[in-house]
Amino acid sequence: MSKTRKSIYFSFFSKGIGITLQIVSVAVISRLLTPEEVGVFSIAVSLTTILHALRSAGLTDYIVVDKNLSIEKVSTCFTVICLISWFFSLLLWAGADAAGSFYGNDGITNVLLILAINFFLVPLSNITLAMLRRNLDFHLVAITGIIYSFVNTLSTIYLAYAGYSYMALAYGSLLATIVQIIVLGIMMPRYIAFKPTIKEWKKIVSFSSFTTARTLVGHTSVYLNDLMIGRLIDIKSVAIFSRGVGLLNIFQLAITDTLWPIVQSWMAKDHRDNGTNQIKENYLRLSRLFTGLAWPFYGVMFFLAEDITLLFFGPQWLESVPICKVMCIAMAIDSTHAFLQPTLTSLGHVKVGFYLASFDLLLKIIGISIGYNYGLEAIAYSLTITAVFSAFASYFLLKRILSIPFFLQLSSLFKSAIITASSLIVAGATVNVLSHSSLSNWITIVIAGSLSIIIWYLTAAALKHEVHTEILESYRNTFK
Repeated sequence: MSKTRKSIYFSFFSKGIGITLQIVSVAVISRLLTPEEVGVFSIAVSLTTILHALRSAGLTDYIVVDKNLSIEKVSTCFTVICLISWFFSLLLWAGADAAGSFYGNDGITNVLLILAINFFLVPLSNITLAMLRRNLDFHLVAITGIIYSFVNTLSTIYLAYAGYSYMALAYGSLLATIVQIIVLGIMMPRYIAFKPTIKEWKKIVSFSSFTTARTLVGHTSVYLNDLMIGRLIDIKSVAIFSRGVGLLNIFQLAITDTLWPIVQSWMAKDHRDNGTNQIKENYLRLSRLFTGLAWPFYGVMFFLAEDITLLFFGPQWLESVPICKVMCIAMAIDSTHAFLQPTLTSLGHVKVGFYLASFDLLLKIIGISIGYNYGLEAIAYSLTITAVFSAFASYFLLKRILSIPFFLQLSSLFKSAIITASSLIVAGATVNVLSHSSLSNWITIVIAGSLSIIIWYLTAAALKHEVHTEILESYRNTFK
């Protein structure tokens, strides 16, 4: 079994446990905290997104993709990240009161003070994780990720039950960070004992500047919904919109976030060893594999959104269901080019990645600005329209950089469209029939979900889709 395939298996195992714990955590927290309390933490985290993007200054990506990495370069990256993170930690402490006053909520101030401590600590783990990614040691990354998820989930639930309100979320995150640093120090001490130096700063600044800018824009885009809705509407609306999108983020966490670092590390290594010869075919194959998973998931979620919301979160969150359904379409569109950014980074096109991320951010700002006057659902429709424009921009870049014609990009996804259609027909028909019965939500979810998975697999097998091929390969490697 190749090291890349092993990395994928370990990462999926880690993410699977992490998502299971997150689902449990969200289900429990949704009943222990009110939407307003959840909204306080969401806004505070969103306010730190810019600092998170600037904190690593693109240096962790540099460690992963650089062809001639040396100890001096790694030590320089470590020193710079420490200086930036510690400065931002002080900045958060100084600006927490102003942020709370801006939103008219002292809770935001209190959460930011705890997040400031996180900023002080995270450099101790950043470089270690980057080195593990470069070497494709994702089994160690998986171990630390599982430990982090367990600590974060258990501590957050306990503190929320004990009456710590939104602060339970902040304290849980801080405790998990501390434990992760300790675990990494025990497992990989050689990746933490770096001597402070800035000797190689000139060699990394050209790469890191545009990577940092791209990451900054990307992080801002992720949290833009919370930031703008919290300011333009109210805190409760932030929680409602976030819950609608949060259901779909399960797939983001399970698949996209798992594959993103592996794709970047894998393609960077392939580029170092073989140039760009195989990048085009690898990208197309990855797109077919990913849409074969993403499109059916979002399609089934469209029909099961209400049942899942009632089962896991309760009736107080039903306002998020229409948002979830509309955003299913937006995220399905985004999935067609989900791995363009890590591919651009691995090829050294960080400037192009920055321009693309900036274009996406501008589209989202325009969409939210137009939609907020008409309600949260209108914002979701606006973001779906902007996703279409973003997709066309991505297709154009794929043609220019990887020489993949627009028609080839679309035709390569034809099989994914067929297996998605089969899953949607089954899910939609099943939910429609069961909605007239007295069955509970969980039974509807199990029946519709199971039938959709069966039809999805049979259709993928009949079409010899990459998804089916990968499942068979995984089975052979596991049980041979």
